[in-house]
Amino acid sequence: MRLLRPGKGWAVAFPDGVLSEDLLREYVDLLVRLVEAAGALIIFLGAVIAAVRFVVAAIRPGRD
Repeated sequence: MRLLRPGKGWAVAFPDGVLSEDLLREYVDLLVRLVEAAGALIIFLGAVIAAVRFVVAAIRPGRD
């Protein structure tokens, strides 16, 4: 393993057997699914909070 400096910053050159293209593709797919799931969870929680605030504001009397 050696360090390369292709432009700005450092990159590590792995031997061919260390990180295959298929394994890298699986890791990227997993990370994409995790990020999408986290985004969906944040959107869902925001919608739930907004709905609860709407119901509370609708029920609360005396606000004009």
